[in-house]
Amino acid sequence: MGMIKIRYCSSLKRPLYTVLTVRHWVILLSENMYFSFEHYTYLPNNEYVIGHVEHMSAPLRNEMDSASERIGKYATKARDLMTKYENRHNKMMELRADNEYLDDKLLKDHGLQKNSLPADEPMEKVESAWVSFKTLAGDTISLLETAKRDIMAEDENDKRIIMKEVKQNLDKVQKMLSDMEELYEREYDRLHLQTTRKDQLRKLVRNDPQRGPLHIAHEHVRATLFIDALCLITDGLPEYKLKFLRGVPPPDTTLLVKEGRLYKFRIDFYVHRSPVHGLKYRHTVHRLGERILEEWYYLGDFEPGRSVQTFALPLERAPEGSFHLGVYTLKGIMVDKYHRELAAWRWFCKIIRSYVE
Repeated sequence: MGMIKIRYCSSLKRPLYTVLTVRHWVILLSENMYFSFEHYTYLPNNEYVIGHVEHMSAPLRNEMDSASERIGKYATKARDLMTKYENRHNKMMELRADNEYLDDKLLKDHGLQKNSLPADEPMEKVESAWVSFKTLAGDTISLLETAKRDIMAEDENDKRIIMKEVKQNLDKVQKMLSDMEELYEREYDRLHLQTTRKDQLRKLVRNDPQRGPLHIAHEHVRATLFIDALCLITDGLPEYKLKFLRGVPPPDTTLLVKEGRLYKFRIDFYVHRSPVHGLKYRHTVHRLGERILEEWYYLGDFEPGRSVQTFALPLERAPEGSFHLGVYTLKGIMVDKYHRELAAWRWFCKIIRSYVE
């Protein structure tokens, strides 16, 4: 029938009498046993179950099988929805290719007449596909979040054993949820930007083709927003301006400020080709590698045009004393309401005792 081995279990502080049969090991304990009519032998109860399903007691094994089956259904449903989701995403990518072709054609031919415009069908298809795409994404993410909560609750309530299959399915569902949320956010940003550009281009072409150049501040700058100049306004001194070249800062961006003097910075910038909604400016100051100031400013919405836009930081007084003399690093970042970075640059402010003629 088999052979008998004696082992010592440190957690139970008593010897384990193990019998090797043809099918599996049967653990015999001096107490806490129950008789299984299914296997016609003694098996450990729930308190001393070991980590393999075949060695569990019948009630516990049935409970774990039921949980595994339920989690398997979640994973199967999630995989089916993920397949549909990916198919819809691929279709949307194909429609976007048609839309990008239309973008290029409109950008090259601002003077097209209304009757020679390409059909609106590609854009309508993309918008329709996006509605279905967004609905499916929301339903799928909701289902996966429910599945994740159920799996976590199952794992939290059952402290006796962690089944490998349960953990694998949990990891799989969490990974799918993370991937789909990332894909959803990325596609939303891309389509919103594309739709905004499309609306502006169609207005240019259909309403007044001659007004097209008025919305472009510089032909060679493709960015929606670019910095024109950074100005230092100091009490009692003329304005000093650092001129940017098509959004690119000059080689030397160091500005001098005398200690104790009132000063402020003004940013001149252009918005062209397409509007910017919810523009915000982030201002940070560093010294010796440590950030000593961070501020956010809301600038508002801007329509494209050839006129320069300005924003001035609050008036400040330069610090006084030997400890505060030296170079400060300042960084500016402009983002829209979708947190897309539109412009970023860096300059230096040096606090000095007195100006050099």
